[in-house]
Amino acid sequence: CSAGDDVPAPRLSALQPASGAPGLVVEVLGEYLCQVPHPDEGEEPAVCPSLDATLWFGTVAAPADVVDDTRATATVPVLAPGAVDVHLTVAGRGSNVLRFAVLAP
Repeated sequence: CSAGDDVPAPRLSALQPASGAPGLVVEVLGEYLCQVPHPDEGEEPAVCPSLDATLWFGTVAAPADVVDDTRATATVPVLAPGAVDVHLTVAGRGSNVLRFAVLAP
C-alpha cells in the first residue's frame, strides 16, 4: 500500500461488553482503528502508530488505547445509569455510533 491510499473512517462493529458500570474496561471491535492503509496481499500487517484516540460516551471523553486495526480499549467514565451513544475518534476522525448501557456502580 502507498501513502496516498485513502483510509476509511474508523468503523465500529461491537462493544464488549455492551453494558457495564463506570470503571469497567470496554473492548471496542471494528475496522480501520489504526487509520493506516491496509496492506496488500502478501505484505506485513499494518502496525498501529501511537495515536490520539478517544472513546466518547455521549459527551464524556475516555482515553482509548488502540490495540490493533480491529480492537481498542477504554474505561467507562463516571456517568449516570442509562443508555448512551458511543463513538470513537482516532487521529481526528470519527466513527459510527453504537449504544452502551451504563449500569449503576
